[in-house]
Amino acid sequence: MAKVLLVDDDLTMVQMVAELLRQEGHEVFPFSNGSAALAGLTAHSPDVVITDLYFDKTRAYGLEVVRKARALSPPAVVIVITGFGTIETAVEAMKNGAFDYLEKPFKVDELKLCVQRALSYNAAVTETVYLRKQLKKKYEFSQIIGSAPKMQEVFKMIERVANTDSTILVLGESGTGKELVARALHFNSRRQFAPFVPVNCSALPENLLESELFGHRRGSFTGAISDKKGLFA
Repeated sequence: MAKVLLVDDDLTMVQMVAELLRQEGHEVFPFSNGSAALAGLTAHSPDVVITDLYFDKTRAYGLEVVRKARALSPPAVVIVITGFGTIETAVEAMKNGAFDYLEKPFKVDELKLCVQRALSYNAAVTETVYLRKQLKKKYEFSQIIGSAPKMQEVFKMIERVANTDSTILVLGESGTGKELVARALHFNSRRQFAPFVPVNCSALPENLLESELFGHRRGSFTGAISDKKGLFA
C-alpha cells in the first residue's frame, strides 16, 4: 500500500501504531529517536510520515521532521501527533507543511481515517503533477508544426516572451493556430499552474459582456438569481 515512517518516543505507542498500519498492508519504519528518524527520511523516502512534535528534551525534532519530509522529492504527507495543550505548535507544524494532526489520546479509527485521507491527497497531488507535465509536453513549442522561416521567427519570439509579464497580442487568420500559440505561451511560462481561460468575445452578447467578464452580485439585475464570478476572477 504505502511506506509510512513513524516517529515517537513512546515505544508502546510506536509498536501499537506500527502493528496497526502493517495490518492495513503498509510498510512501516518506526523510530523513537529524532536524529535516526531524520536519517530514515532520506533512506526510506516514505509516502506518509506520522511524527510527534515533542520527543526529545534537548532538541525540537518534530518540526525538523516535518520540514525535511516536505523537502523530499516527492514530498511525504505529514501527520503530526500532539499532546493536550500544544495545539498552537500543531498549527505551526501545519504552516510548515503538515497535512493534518491528531491529538493524544486518539482512537484507532481516527488514525486509520487520517492516513487514508493523507494517501488520497498524495495520490491526487501526484496525478495532478503528472497531468500538468503531460499538458505542458503537449504544448511544447516543438509541437507546433511549421518549418518556414517566418514560423521559425514566431517560435523564437514565443520563447523570448513566454516568461515575461508583457501583454501579448497574437494576430492571424482563422485556422492559423492563434490559440495553440497562446496555450504554448501559457504552459511555458511561470503562470503554467494558473488557469488558462479562452474566451470567444464575438460570441458574448453586448448586454452580458460586463457580467461575463467581471461577474455580478445576486439581484443586481433581473435574472441575477445568484452571485457569479467573472472570467477575469
